Amino acid sequence: MSGGDEPASGGADKSAEHRRPDVFLNCPFDEQYLELFEACVFTIYVAGYAPCCALSEDDFGNIRLDKLRRMIEACDLTIHDLSRTGAGAAGFARLNMPFELGMAIGAKFYGDTRQRQKRILCMVEKRFDMPKFLSDVAGNDPSEHGRDPRVAIKPVRNWLLVTPGGERLIGPSKISAFFETFKSSLPKILSDAGLKPNEINSFDGHYGDFLAVLEDWVRAAQPRLTVRVK
Repeated sequence: MSGGDEPASGGADKSAEHRRPDVFLNCPFDEQYLELFEACVFTIYVAGYAPCCALSEDDFGNIRLDKLRRMIEACDLTIHDLSRTGAGAAGFARLNMPFELGMAIGAKFYGDTRQRQKRILCMVEKRFDMPKFLSDVAGNDPSEHGRDPRVAIKPVRNWLLVTPGGERLIGPSKISAFFETFKSSLPKILSDAGLKPNEINSFDGHYGDFLAVLEDWVRAAQPRLTVRVK
C-alpha cells in the first residue's frame, strides 16, 4: 500500500491545506443501525474530520473491493463497528465488517511507514462478546456501545481526542447534547430546504444529502458550537 494522497471522502476537491482529514467508518448499512451511524458521522464531523465510508462514492463503475481498499489506504484513522456480525435473515453471518477490519489491520502490519502508523477503533455491542466470533483478537479491548447512539459518541470522541489541529475536544456528554440539538432541529431544517425526512436517509441513497444538511447546521451553529477545550 502506497498511502496515496487523494481524498477518500468523496467530497468536493479542496487543497490539502484546508481539506479535513478522512476517518474511515466501517459499519452495517441497515435501518436498525441508522441512528448509530448518524451519531458516529456527527461526532467525526464536528470534531473537524471528514467521515468516509462505502456510501461516499456512488459510481457503478467502481469495483466495491477496490473502492474499499483505496479508502482504507487513504485514511490514517479507521473505525470498525462489529456489533452486527450475527446471522441475518438468510441465516448467514455478516462478515463484511470483520473483513474490512482485517484489511485495515493488514495495512497496519504490512504497509509502508505511513500505513504502519494507522490508528484503529473497534466497537461492539457488548465488549465480552467479541472473543466468541473473533478469537484471534481476544487480547484486544474493543469499545462497547450497547447499540445506543448517545453511548457510541463517547468511544469515538475519546479515540479522536483532539482536532486535526491538535486541540483537545470537549467531553462526549457535550457532543451528545449537540447531537440531540441537531436531531431536534431537523424538521425545520428539512422544511426550509424542501426535503422530506426520508430524503436524508443515508442508507437509502441520500448520504450526500445528510452530509450537506449536517454541514449547513454546523456552519449555522458556529460559534455556539464549540468542540474544543479553551
